[in-house]
Amino acid sequence: MINPMKLRAATAFVILTAFMASAVAQDQQQPAAKSKGLVADASSTLHQKMLGEWVLSGEPGAEIEPKPGARMKFFGHSHWIITEHDPSTGVVTFHHGGTYELDGDSYTEKLTFANESTKHMIGLVFKFKIKVADGKYTQEGDGNPFTEVWTRPKK
Repeated sequence: MINPMKLRAATAFVILTAFMASAVAQDQQQPAAKSKGLVADASSTLHQKMLGEWVLSGEPGAEIEPKPGARMKFFGHSHWIITEHDPSTGVVTFHHGGTYELDGDSYTEKLTFANESTKHMIGLVFKFKIKVADGKYTQEGDGNPFTEVWTRPKK
């Protein structure tokens, strides 16, 4: 029998490893982006707090306890991904990501890659007001419906 916690940890590791390799490759291919200030300021306290993995836990005022296989969001220094898998099979059902910019609490993400389920979103740009406090990452959609609360996954 497959241990769900080990499956989740292994899935997260594989996804994060692929994400970081992709981010490094894109950073190496786009050195001009850094000189134009497109990469988030690594010294920003907010930027430091948002790095790493998050699990979708609802909307402000309507938070729930995430279930196994819940949608996860990962932030690197200049790239992000969202992924979700079927916990009974391990098959990834939803996956996309791209680059982001952070200016104070104004966060802008550009979707640059996706799997079949969200490929129609490639090239779209979304703006948010964000905050990170008490183990929660909250994004309020600016002109988009993606107002969400994400929490750090339980170990």
